Amino acid sequence: MKLHRSGFTLVEGLISTGLVLLLISGIWFMWISGSRNSGSGQAMQEKFHRLRIVTEVLKDDLREGVTILTPAGHGDSSPVLKFQKYAGITDDEPQPKLKDVEYIFDPKTHELVGSYGTAKEVVVRTNLFEDVSFQRMEAMGRVFIRMTFTILPDDDPNKRPLKIVHTVCPRRLGTLAAKSGWYSLKETRPVPESP
Repeated sequence: MKLHRSGFTLVEGLISTGLVLLLISGIWFMWISGSRNSGSGQAMQEKFHRLRIVTEVLKDDLREGVTILTPAGHGDSSPVLKFQKYAGITDDEPQPKLKDVEYIFDPKTHELVGSYGTAKEVVVRTNLFEDVSFQRMEAMGRVFIRMTFTILPDDDPNKRPLKIVHTVCPRRLGTLAAKSGWYSLKETRPVPESP
């Protein structure tokens, strides 16, 4: 009579244990890799969110622009953007006031600072960008500002930088209101904000 034994031999047990370990290590590697990529993606998403906030503030300010001071000529590019926008009208003075707005990018510290008025009230201060430039463009009697923002995708300097370009036309400078002599009454003509 033959005796039947059920079970695995030592070789079969080692092979099955090796395959299970190989499968578990593969799953673990994919889990760690996904976690790393997720963290990197999260950091990049936060960077783009901050970029969107800064650019929206800048674009909203620029859309309200009345006079672009810097960059001055067509095609000129500068790390400085200076313009004037309406500061508002008070009951005491019906004549509209203009407020100076200034955005300056310092390439040494990689800091973009935006300020309002003669008191230089800081609105934006960020070191999110590698480079920022503002270029004045004119077409068909309209003035446009092309804003170019360069950021690094991660904190890795070996990766290619990303360039984001926004072109904004101040609403007022794209209308007939920007033409000289448009103001019918002297008292409706805007004046610069007094210090």
